[in-house]
Amino acid sequence: MGFIEAEKLMKKYDKKIAVNDISFSIEEGQVFGILGPNGAGKSTTIFMLSTLLKPDSGDILLNGKSMVTKPSLLRPILGLVPQDIALYPMLSARDNLNFWGRIYGIRNKNQIESRINEVAELVGLEDKMNEKVGTFSGGMKRRLNIAAALIHKPKVIIMDEPTVGIDVQSRSYIISAIKDLNANGATIIYTSHYIDEIEALCHQVAIVDQGKVLACGNIEQLRNRAGVKEKVIIKVEETGQDIAKLLLEVKTYFQDVEVNEKEENIEIAVDNVGSKLTKILNMFDRNNLRIAEVNIEKPNLEKVYLNIIEKKEEVASVSNQPKIN
Repeated sequence: MGFIEAEKLMKKYDKKIAVNDISFSIEEGQVFGILGPNGAGKSTTIFMLSTLLKPDSGDILLNGKSMVTKPSLLRPILGLVPQDIALYPMLSARDNLNFWGRIYGIRNKNQIESRINEVAELVGLEDKMNEKVGTFSGGMKRRLNIAAALIHKPKVIIMDEPTVGIDVQSRSYIISAIKDLNANGATIIYTSHYIDEIEALCHQVAIVDQGKVLACGNIEQLRNRAGVKEKVIIKVEETGQDIAKLLLEVKTYFQDVEVNEKEENIEIAVDNVGSKLTKILNMFDRNNLRIAEVNIEKPNLEKVYLNIIEKKEEVASVSNQPKIN
């Protein structure tokens, strides 16, 4: 059983189904990504996970206990970073963090000052604490918004699009802060439209669309689910008649490969390249082709994500075709 378990979550707004039978498991200490297009149900799922929205059916468990029936299990250990900025522009950054610290139950003056200094340093705003938030750039406000959610040292942090529309420097601070928080044991649930962030940060990813989980797992599991092949790119020192013989041998031996010759490179797209690489290299040796360089190109998460979304659309398209009697 996972640290946090979503079990068959359903949520409707009037007659529209926003979340439709979503289930997944999050291990303690993981960064868990939720990835999908606009309207996929990401924010609704986040609101339910954070106990701000009650599902119409299904359950959310924390260490095996229902947070739907008892949200107080999660709230003391939760830090929520919403898409919207939850700060007071006329107050200084320090006063904002002091306010949120007291909201989270920190009453000791020395303790709250210590935490303000810690989170300010974490998000790179330690020299801005006495300035009014209304003078901050969008990126600085987002960084302070994150600091406010971290003031009470939460064990679980939920971040809904924390880097949307910000400058490169602020984005770098936020990504670095997330890595530090996770390294110190925090469990983080993270949504973003920036697929490179999800790929860089997350141990597990749920790809959602139209309120459903299309695929869930680590990057390698998602590659397998998408059916996207790895590519071996082999540069040979010289080309000649043996190339054609080699290509035929590779295609004959491996039924699932795609082989192309591009100038001095031979590109072989294949599943589970690690188990087949030795056999491929032996074929080059048998055909008297001297290898100058070998590179393995793994499909990135963006390609995997698009493949899974497109497959879903293909299935939907076929299922919606009129039946022929």
